[in-house]
Amino acid sequence: MDTGSKGKIAEVLVLAELLERGFHVSIPFKDSRYDLVVEKDGIFKRLQIKYVGCSDKRRTIPVVLHSLARRGRLLYSEKEIDHIIVYFAERGEYFILPYEDVSGKTVTYLRLEETGNKQKKGVIYASKYRNRWDLILS
Repeated sequence: MDTGSKGKIAEVLVLAELLERGFHVSIPFKDSRYDLVVEKDGIFKRLQIKYVGCSDKRRTIPVVLHSLARRGRLLYSEKEIDHIIVYFAERGEYFILPYEDVSGKTVTYLRLEETGNKQKKGVIYASKYRNRWDLILS
């Protein structure tokens, strides 16, 4: 399956989750840096949706935080998106990342398990963001 199809699958699945959780969801009419806009309780947020098929050999979920443009990688900015929502297909799980937690990075790795050497510094545990839909309104 091509990456465009995977991205659309993730968008539809996330959209359904958001609707079930009482969010109003809007889809941009033309290409945009965000995939969805949600509103709840008068708060609007722009969401970028990412599909990750499976974890890597280090048992992390690699999340690409840029799009590809003719001139190379184009990082997202706080002027364009508020949150990144990752659909992790291997487990059918969702991870809600506030943009400020990943600002300036090209990739972040969400760790599914503790590191073998018990490293803590720089480690981002997936559990911090798993199904944290409440972060959207923060």
